[in-house]
Amino acid sequence: GKVIYDGRFDEDDFDTAYRELERRYLAAEGAAFATTGWTLVTFLEAMNVLDVEAARRVCQPTCRWLSPPSTLTTQERSLDEYFRWLEERARQVSSVNNFFSAIHWVSPTCYVGRGDVLAVGADGEEYTWARIYVGEFSNGLMSSVHQFESDEHAAFAYAEERMRATASRLAVSN
Repeated sequence: GKVIYDGRFDEDDFDTAYRELERRYLAAEGAAFATTGWTLVTFLEAMNVLDVEAARRVCQPTCRWLSPPSTLTTQERSLDEYFRWLEERARQVSSVNNFFSAIHWVSPTCYVGRGDVLAVGADGEEYTWARIYVGEFSNGLMSSVHQFESDEHAAFAYAEERMRATASRLAVSN
C-alpha cells in the first residue's frame, strides 16, 4: 500500500518512460527474464526507428515473423521482409510507436504479449491497433515471433506447446 517509485517524464518522451518501466521490472521481479527481456526491448526500439541492422544484432540469422492466414501479409517473413513491411506502414503515417502493454513470460525463452501500435496520420488523426504475439529466443537472441489476431487462448496454448517441444532434446517414442 505504499508508493515506492514516482517517475515523471515529458509527455512526448514515451521511449524513456517505457525503458525505465522495463529497467525497473527486469531488475526486480522480472530478473529471471532480464537477458531476453532486454533483447525484446532492443528489438522494439529498432522497430520504432526502422533500424534493421540494430534488430539483426538481437536476432538469430534464421529469425522468422509468422502471421496468421487472416492477415493481409505474407504468412512467414524474414527479418528483412518484416522491416520492409514496417517501412511501408511507416510511410502511410507521420509517426508510429510499437510497445507491449502486457507481457507474460512463459519461460526465460518464451513470452506471450499484447503488442500495441500508436500511429498518427498526416492530418493528426490517431490510429491504434493491437495483436497478441508469442516470441521465442535461442541463446539470448530472438528466434521467432508468431502473431495472433486476438485469440489469447490460442497464443498461450501455442507458447506452452513450444515450451514442451523444446524442454527435451530427446524424442519420446516407444
